[in-house]
Amino acid sequence: MSAVRHRRRQSVLVPVNPNAHNTPRRGSAVSYVSKSNTAKAKPTVTARYSSDTLKVVEGGSSGFYSVHFQFTTPPTHPIIVSPMTNAHTLRIYPPVIKFNPEDAHLPQFFRVSVLHETDDDTRAPMTLEHSVQSIDPSFCGYSVMHEPKILTVAIFHGGGKYLMSTGDGT
Repeated sequence: MSAVRHRRRQSVLVPVNPNAHNTPRRGSAVSYVSKSNTAKAKPTVTARYSSDTLKVVEGGSSGFYSVHFQFTTPPTHPIIVSPMTNAHTLRIYPPVIKFNPEDAHLPQFFRVSVLHETDDDTRAPMTLEHSVQSIDPSFCGYSVMHEPKILTVAIFHGGGKYLMSTGDGT
């Protein structure tokens, strides 16, 4: 008769010691919490951008897009949104947008333009990403999900006629 061993599944516990950096003293308590409770939580804040693609004329009309926040708990401090790109020919105004706690759900706009360049490689699509900073830890860094994560700027040659874009559909 073969013996079959069954392994009991045990939960993993992580020690939480208030005297972690000191030597344990007599009578000091060490408590344990489940490791699943210490796992990183999914972000509950989303920075929503109005578009994932902008069409901009080189040396001509600008493109516009908006950003606003969706959240379950409102922010307690101002939030700063900064666009980031490696493209030296892109100009983004304003360079940062500040959201106050009471207006974080309302859209604010960035304007993107491209300087006139003669190099053909500058008309290749360029990308924008965004940094979100705040004293409120729920609205800072990796705790914010971006939708879409990357915004692509498609650049068109400015040698011909073009329409001026106002960003409001006119």
